[in-house]
Amino acid sequence: EQALTELESIDVKPQKSRGLPLNEMAAISAISIDVEDIRKLAGGLDDPIRAATNLPGVNSNGSFSDNFISIRGNSPRALKYNIEGVELPNPTHFARIGSAGGTFTIFSLQLLDNSDFFIGAFPAEYGNAIGGVLDTRFRKGNNKKNEFAIQIGTLGLDFAAEGPLSANSKASYLFNARYAVVGLARLIGYPTQPTYSDVSFMFNFPLSNSSNLKVFSILGVSDRLRTAVEDPNEWEEDIDRYELALNSQMYTLGLAYTRLLPNEILLKFTALGAFASQTDNKKYTLADLSTINRQINEYNSVPLSASLSAKHQYNAALVNKTGASINLTQHNYMAQRYNFLQNYNDTIVNSIGSSITAKAFTQWKYSFNKNLSIVPGLHILHHNVNNAWSVEPRFSIAYKLNEKNKLAAAYGLHSQTEEYAVYNYQFSDVSANTYFPNANLNLAKAHHIVLGYETVISLNHRLTFEAYYQSLFDVPVEAGGTFSTVNLSELDEIRSLTNDGSGRNIGIDMSFERFTDNGLYYILNASWINSKYKVEEQDWRSTEFDFGYNVKFLLGREYTIGEKKNKRNVFSWNSTISFIGGTPYTPLDLEQSALQQETVFNEALAYSEREEGLIVWDFTVIYRTNKKTRSNYWALQIKNLLSSANAVYREYDTVTGDEAIIPSSSFFPVLSYGLEF
Repeated sequence: EQALTELESIDVKPQKSRGLPLNEMAAISAISIDVEDIRKLAGGLDDPIRAATNLPGVNSNGSFSDNFISIRGNSPRALKYNIEGVELPNPTHFARIGSAGGTFTIFSLQLLDNSDFFIGAFPAEYGNAIGGVLDTRFRKGNNKKNEFAIQIGTLGLDFAAEGPLSANSKASYLFNARYAVVGLARLIGYPTQPTYSDVSFMFNFPLSNSSNLKVFSILGVSDRLRTAVEDPNEWEEDIDRYELALNSQMYTLGLAYTRLLPNEILLKFTALGAFASQTDNKKYTLADLSTINRQINEYNSVPLSASLSAKHQYNAALVNKTGASINLTQHNYMAQRYNFLQNYNDTIVNSIGSSITAKAFTQWKYSFNKNLSIVPGLHILHHNVNNAWSVEPRFSIAYKLNEKNKLAAAYGLHSQTEEYAVYNYQFSDVSANTYFPNANLNLAKAHHIVLGYETVISLNHRLTFEAYYQSLFDVPVEAGGTFSTVNLSELDEIRSLTNDGSGRNIGIDMSFERFTDNGLYYILNASWINSKYKVEEQDWRSTEFDFGYNVKFLLGREYTIGEKKNKRNVFSWNSTISFIGGTPYTPLDLEQSALQQETVFNEALAYSEREEGLIVWDFTVIYRTNKKTRSNYWALQIKNLLSSANAVYREYDTVTGDEAIIPSSSFFPVLSYGLEF
């Protein structure tokens, strides 16, 4: 007689060395970002992109308001985001037009699973990026029981929930919503307070033992408004005469279907639809109190993406992954500048149209034995706006000298398209004929070469070195000038361009890490970087991201307090101190600025000046109480304790008739309380 007995179950999971990338095709310049590690990074503010600045080879100015990162001397625009095999629009609040950064990441850590971050010579499946790729992964919700988390703090309200969709299936949901509490000030008469909110979710449906469907979404809105001072007698600086409006929106909905076919073939299909909008407008108050539209920057895009890939495990030694993707985007971009010399609005770009970017790849991994493996691959990219093709070979090799020491090397050719507006830049001659000089602009390209060494010094210490050389060519530049797109963090300047520019990034990254043992952990990351560019046959110049050096030391400790049955309280602290080299900048031409009543740089001296180096200190304290059915925690995160700040902008001030330096936001404390149950 059959007995029906439900036994307790256990989960068996493979153990993977900490920090190793999830993508098995990556041999070097890649690291898996662990969610629990992000929570231990002082200054990360529980933000996935901001936390990446603690990695070797990744630089930022350390400010609170900017979440722009430079990878090995590249512009922040050289970073791309992927999710489930397709490209993701810029997922940040207060996103700038044509940028890859903003202020905060739209999706919360509550959804994030371990994700890969690539900073050079990345595998063949990633394209349309010459700097780096963040391959974002969302985790599946708990399909056994419902769980909830609530957090309230200086930055806002955060609510998360996960659990099974029904008692009779293994399907699960994961949901998160956030709202900036500073936005509540608008309800009591403070309309200029910045605000943001976002909602993200993941539904996971195991359709059978061999197939699975994910449905996911990221939604976020943010806006910031600054009004002009109404009384001219109170104008102390140029900013008092401006009304500034900065806002961004992003809405995405996607699905990812995977199916395991016979003969160890894993098929994956992903589709993603999105809407993104960014506005960065400026109104200027004249002496008679009338206003003009000094700057209009408005960009809307509707990207639709799809990808299909197949991974075939031939045997234990050989695996292949092949795939293709397509992105169709509808663009609507308007850019105007007011010309004080001619007293009219000059249209820079006024374009409505579409672009198609198609990518295909194949890559193989062959393991000769447990110590030696190679990964050859090929990536192909086509962009229809300029009808440009790029065929990009990729190759990496990894060799284990023994159980503790490993060598690796990689080469890759990479390319990247420009923003749609760049190709549609227009100007008119005296006969009112309109020209589009950038219509046939080619792709910017870069050769990546990386050599690396890794050793395990003891059971819980790891040391890595990577030396790299990146040669950029076909870079869009202004003929006869010093302007180059390698120096753009956002699309705030469009000109007539040619592909006669080049660049080079040379550097060494070092990381020494102690994994958590007896509550103690620390990481020392150090980078030396030399980043140069040139236009045509001119001399080499520093890029804006030629920091020179970046040294970061993270130290943290966890203490268990009053450990009892069903109760374990934890007190922890961590601190990061960063030494960052000075940022190069171009001095102002005060004479021309006064004549044109706007900021004019002395471009003959491009990036000949340098900011002073920064010392940035971040600190975090957390106290957590754990009980059988719930957890409480209190956290204090202090960003930039020393108030170190570089200039975000250097502008001509029409009120003072001199240079105005607008520093990045500095000291910022974040206090929060959380409940998990």
